[in-house]
Amino acid sequence: MGSPVQRTKYFNYLFKTEMSARAVRRRKEKLRLERIAAKEEKLKRAIEDGSINHIQYGIENSLFLFIRDQAMHHYYNYRQAYATMFGQTLVFDLDYEEEMTRREVTNAAYQLQEVYAVNRLSADPFNLVFCGLKGKQYRKKLYEAMPHLDKPNCLITVSDNSYLDMFPKEKLVYLTPDARQPLRYSDDAIYIIGGMVDLGTQQPISLARAKRQGITFARLPLDEYLPWGQSASKTLALNHITRILLDMKATRNWNEAFKSIPRRKLKSAEQLQAEQQFQVTKEHRKQR
Repeated sequence: MGSPVQRTKYFNYLFKTEMSARAVRRRKEKLRLERIAAKEEKLKRAIEDGSINHIQYGIENSLFLFIRDQAMHHYYNYRQAYATMFGQTLVFDLDYEEEMTRREVTNAAYQLQEVYAVNRLSADPFNLVFCGLKGKQYRKKLYEAMPHLDKPNCLITVSDNSYLDMFPKEKLVYLTPDARQPLRYSDDAIYIIGGMVDLGTQQPISLARAKRQGITFARLPLDEYLPWGQSASKTLALNHITRILLDMKATRNWNEAFKSIPRRKLKSAEQLQAEQQFQVTKEHRKQR
């Protein structure tokens, strides 16, 4: 840089670089002051409307990061996708439209919607399979309750075919409340739940179907673990059965799994105390 022209060009470069850096610093300082002013204004509004005690993210009164709904959806979809490929399969037999009224079909469709929600939020979800969906009314109501069934991110298998055509027969276990044999949970089994709501006579239709098809059937061991109410029906909603199986898979403890059963179906503490007192009185009379 011996010539005056070269020195001039170099000094111009240094000047422009310094001015650019100063401009960047001024912009950053301006943004910092704007953020401080906005935070003070936000705090002022929070004091005025009484929401000052609410959680405020951004390292204000909470150390936790704000998790967006989209991130949660990705998280739940990832677990469901993993269950679809490697998880235990839970089948819902939907070939029951002829045995149900329109009201019962609608109830069944919305219970299956709850099944999807309960399973999706579980830490270890099932691979859900809806099979035997042949009835037009059932299909219509199901897609009204779950319009995303045909979307790629739903991750539920929906088929018109029978489970006998889709899975090995020796692995199938049909869950029915009318069976005598209580269920012994196994990770290798493929459990089938009848996708039916029976508000009327409650005939053993699912038991008859399992016997006719020659597959294993069992019932949830309700009597062995719960003080069941005398007038309470042992037919549970589809989402309750799903919740029980999810909890049983996670804990391997029926007492824990049955905590999701509605309390209205069980005997109250007063009834249990009265029965216990009756048994004590009965034993005293025998001793006399």
